[in-house]
Amino acid sequence: MVYAWQQDYTNNPDGSGYGKNSFVYSGDYLDSSNNIDVTASTLDQSYSSEASIDIGTNGPKNRIYKNDDNLGTLWENALKTGIKYKAVRFIEAAPYFISPADIRIPLLTWSWSINGSPVNVPIFSQNLMPIQTQAGVSGTSKIDLTINNSDEIFETASKEINVNF
Repeated sequence: MVYAWQQDYTNNPDGSGYGKNSFVYSGDYLDSSNNIDVTASTLDQSYSSEASIDIGTNGPKNRIYKNDDNLGTLWENALKTGIKYKAVRFIEAAPYFISPADIRIPLLTWSWSINGSPVNVPIFSQNLMPIQTQAGVSGTSKIDLTINNSDEIFETASKEINVNF
């Protein structure tokens, strides 16, 4: 099959061609959606089919997950606010809809804080935050994370959760 792709009604010759049955594009953060069209046809062009879809733009988001000592990161459920400390020793953040895809690239700055006080985490694992408390202490702490992309001014994602201990 030969595929002819269009983004926002403009032909995309680099993404089109024989066997190119998927399309990767970068949308503009200022657009609320992008229109993607494709025409698939046989080599002799005797048969063809067309499809079109409008894809909405999502802003960057953070999700925080439990990092279990034995099972690793539990990706199936993002943590909600009000988690219990005894069940969680580490939390792991995952940014979505933010570039670059590799979170270790220095364009991303990770700012963790507990109750408004900045927390330093190791540079090689900025997405992991240890959770510790002193024995006999109880209460609630607010954990904030803000991720900024220094190369893209509109790429900022924030997340806040409360931890009960």
